[in-house]
Amino acid sequence: PRVRPSIMTFSLSFDQGLCGCIAIGACFFNGYLSYKVGAKRKQVGLKYPAPYDFSNPQAEFNRYQRAAHNYQEVLPMFLTLLAIASIDYPRYAFYCGLIFLTGRYFYTTGYFKSVDGRTRGAFYILGVFGLLGLSLKTVYTALAQSS
Repeated sequence: PRVRPSIMTFSLSFDQGLCGCIAIGACFFNGYLSYKVGAKRKQVGLKYPAPYDFSNPQAEFNRYQRAAHNYQEVLPMFLTLLAIASIDYPRYAFYCGLIFLTGRYFYTTGYFKSVDGRTRGAFYILGVFGLLGLSLKTVYTALAQSS
């Protein structure tokens, strides 16, 4: 039989909690920038890449490239929230991460086929919001215990 090692626990100091606040704030700022770019795109009338068209290979490439870039844009936020949330809530953070990755898979493969196809994976945001809530609770706990 396998013997499980003892679980190592640690707590965050007040200053580490403050650093967690900065990391979460950076995630919010990333969301703000994404929103501003989307709003400006709509304001100037710039459309998403053209729908799938065999006569236009550039449109297909644009969707693949945009799907990859979109993932890279949200990855730092996801990893930051995952790291903070896993301090106090590793199992819930895992489930939120699983929701995120599954949603991003469907988002990306849908985007490869068509611009509207990306909405199949929009549920990935539930994983992000879950991690955000867990991260906020982790930081709040650290700050409350240290003050």
